[in-house]
Amino acid sequence: APSYAPAYFWSGVAAKELGDVDGALKRLDRALRINPRFVEARLGRALSREALGDLKGALSDYDEAIRLEPRNVTAHVNRGCVRDLSGSEEGARADYEEALRIDPACALALVNRGGLSLSRGNLDAATADFDAALKLRPRMAEAYVGRAEARRRRGDLDGAAADCDEALRIDGKLARALTERGVLR
Repeated sequence: APSYAPAYFWSGVAAKELGDVDGALKRLDRALRINPRFVEARLGRALSREALGDLKGALSDYDEAIRLEPRNVTAHVNRGCVRDLSGSEEGARADYEEALRIDPACALALVNRGGLSLSRGNLDAATADFDAALKLRPRMAEAYVGRAEARRRRGDLDGAAADCDEALRIDGKLARALTERGVLR
């Protein structure tokens, strides 16, 4: 059997892409047995664990990836998502803010932080984050959808509809955009 961790990593990535999450997890486990400091494999395993509903395992992998590479923006953003799913809004916000401290141009961290603000009813902070994300990535459908919800909740139905339409022009199958558009009708 090969002892080359990247081979198992890429095999795991391919398995996950083909929908074989269990197979991906086995290959990524093998890559990490060969090289426990292989951060990309750890992030891949965290995503696989998350896909299987193992949020505690995913969180453990993200924690270790951040211990190994404290400035890894992807690890912070992804851990923030898992923390949010696990009910730790404060932890999620801290991760998104750390990602933005490391890379102020991380549009995904802005959108995710905007989503947290939106869930708290802080429409101004949410809108500011969605606007900032769109300045960085003008074709980011998720940012348009978040801003659409904030606009709708403010009573700006025309602005909300325009943002939904733009999100759907970018990604016509984005479920959240379709849902938000339906709410507006």
